[in-house]
Amino acid sequence: MVLSKALTANPTRIGIQKTLAKPLFSVKGATGVIQFQGSDRLNGKITMVTVRRNCNSNNFVPIVSTYKAIGCF
Repeated sequence: MVLSKALTANPTRIGIQKTLAKPLFSVKGATGVIQFQGSDRLNGKITMVTVRRNCNSNNFVPIVSTYKAIGCF
């Protein structure tokens, strides 16, 4: 969705970069509003999932941890 909106606004590599860098650029996504500050997502949320095998079967169980994005790692 973000790339689609940026491509519509300015369909070049530099144009996409400039569009995403604009302070008022935002897109409503599946998880909420998507905005950027510099090269980082503003108020981004990262969901990390560890998948473990259930000992009693061949099924897998997700173990979810949620962290607030504060930059690259």
